[in-house]
Amino acid sequence: MFGHVFWPYAIIALTVFGIVALLLAFALIRYRAGRGHEASTKSKHSVLEPLYALVLVGIASFLAVYVANANAAERRPLGRPQVSVTITGFQWCWSFSYHHTPVTVTGTCKNASQVPVLVVPTHEIVHFSLISADVVHEWWLPYAGWKEEAFPGHYNTFDLRFTRTGEFNGRCDEYCGLYHDRMDFKVKAVSPAAFTSWLAAQTRRAASRP
Repeated sequence: MFGHVFWPYAIIALTVFGIVALLLAFALIRYRAGRGHEASTKSKHSVLEPLYALVLVGIASFLAVYVANANAAERRPLGRPQVSVTITGFQWCWSFSYHHTPVTVTGTCKNASQVPVLVVPTHEIVHFSLISADVVHEWWLPYAGWKEEAFPGHYNTFDLRFTRTGEFNGRCDEYCGLYHDRMDFKVKAVSPAAFTSWLAAQTRRAASRP
């Protein structure tokens, strides 16, 4: 959502700053005191002050509605998902369970080689259900510009679509205890064909376990 609202906020802020700066410069030059002039004793302006307050209320109302609409649009489902994954945060790592399969990927997060890797297909809708097994965590994937709180006993859901292949780093962004700084993960986006092959291999491996 930040990418959607940044420029409207920046433009409004710069416009307001420019207007205030110009009015201040005009007042300092036009109404500066000189010899033989006494400072004004007026404590208020009965027309400009209510107008100024009304403009501020209008700007604040516009921004509140704009942000609410942008947030709603961002959280709207993208469509029928091709893949669904449950993400479980726990002290101090993650597990990724693929719906309708026996496949679950997890790790210990004790070092860089033991972080779990979430494999997803590109150009397809991936639906996520996020929950915590103990305390509050936050699933943060900078590449997607997405943060989502993981609460115990409650699922937060969201959709993502990955537009290019690659491996992207993510981590917990909510302080959750002693080893919070190790609570990393990776997302590996592959082609749909490569994902299908990977999931089939993981399913066979899971089915062969005693």
